[in-house]
Amino acid sequence: MFPQHYDFRVKGTLPASIRDVFQPLTMRVESSGTVTVLSGVIADQAELTGILNTMDGLGLVLLEVRPANQGSPT
Repeated sequence: MFPQHYDFRVKGTLPASIRDVFQPLTMRVESSGTVTVLSGVIADQAELTGILNTMDGLGLVLLEVRPANQGSPT
């Protein structure tokens, strides 16, 4: 299962001041700035948990997290 490429969809546009926190994940803004997608290869369960905890600690609204090779949920 790991390493695995993941997409994390969060509500809104991330401020420049916290973008570096998620390096080396790439970031793109979708839906007219209402959703930001962070993407990248996650090495293991500990790294995945760390990213999720960081998002929670920053007060980000996580909309979706999934392996990037999977389609949208049905």
